[in-house]
Amino acid sequence: MTHREFKNCGAVRLLDLKAEAPEDWDFSGATHVRVSLPAGRAGQAAMEARGFVFGDRSLDVEIRPRKTKIDYGRLVRIKPEAIRDHRRELLDIALAAFPSDRRFHVAPDYDPLVAAAVLEAWVDELGEVLICRLKEEAAGFLALRETGDQRISVHLAAVAEKYRSAGVALSLYAGAVVRAVEQGYETIEGRISSLNMPVMNLYAFLGASFANPRDVYLKVV
Repeated sequence: MTHREFKNCGAVRLLDLKAEAPEDWDFSGATHVRVSLPAGRAGQAAMEARGFVFGDRSLDVEIRPRKTKIDYGRLVRIKPEAIRDHRRELLDIALAAFPSDRRFHVAPDYDPLVAAAVLEAWVDELGEVLICRLKEEAAGFLALRETGDQRISVHLAAVAEKYRSAGVALSLYAGAVVRAVEQGYETIEGRISSLNMPVMNLYAFLGASFANPRDVYLKVV
């Protein structure tokens, strides 16, 4: 069965499909299509025959804090604050932070205008976020989204380039784990690009496990 989600991002009308095998899908109303399939060369050949371009391989990531011996609170060097009135400062950080991320670069040729439209739609949907400040300036943020059954996911996170060696990312992710545990969640999850080694290493440091590799394919219609 295919899961379909349609996202209207201004002039970009993105159809997201999650399936277990290639099909002849209906793309009506979409300008861009992104398909997630189980990883494998057989799927790639079938998708290329349908005019898709391979974009990325992503992985599920999961942290179960009560199953580790990590003191997450001690890893928080810059205490994040929870805010809601954030769009402008978060958008500026996000636009600079994702030069190739296929969550936003849904055109095979990395069209920056398309990516900006998709990213702005993501930021507009965020509710409360955790934000770290240095010298009264937003240095980075992380948004969580409840996924049910005592689980919460990292929906979007980014750090301003000039603060990437200041411990902001570690503070945000460890702070998010602390906050999730305080609110009664058992699992913090996410999905990350296999190309994003800094974040994969950060998750591993925080005791995460990785599973369910899926390949992402893109097409302009």
